[in-house]
Amino acid sequence: MKLKEIVGFHYLQTDLLNNYMEFSAGFEKIGLLRFEVFTSIKDGKQGSVGIMIGSKIDLSR
Repeated sequence: MKLKEIVGFHYLQTDLLNNYMEFSAGFEKIGLLRFEVFTSIKDGKQGSVGIMIGSKIDLSR
């Protein structure tokens, strides 16, 4: 089984959200499924923890 490691980071700053960050890590089965665990940090405090499951879809046809 060929698994690819995934690491992600998102940062958002608006008038309503100051210093909002998300960190994620997971695995992807090449060309099929993706599984990630993520956590959020808002103003230096840890927020929610969750999972994300997805798949690749080719819409170019």
